[in-house]
Amino acid sequence: MLTRIDYYKIIDSVLKKTRDYDSRVLINGLVEGLTRFANSEIHQSVFENTTKINIQLIDDKKKSEITTT
Repeated sequence: MLTRIDYYKIIDSVLKKTRDYDSRVLINGLVEGLTRFANSEIHQSVFENTTKINIQLIDDKKKSEITTT
């Protein structure tokens, strides 16, 4: 999982490269876990850690948006 400092580094990097545009950076972090039991034993254990980054640029009436994980 990324730390708060890592998030700010990503945001700063994007904003430095997009100074000529109105910019928006949205970062969502999600951590999920699931454990299933059968006969009093762990049957299945799943863990997912996902970070989604959305960048939006606006230049006059044009709008560009990209999302990545």
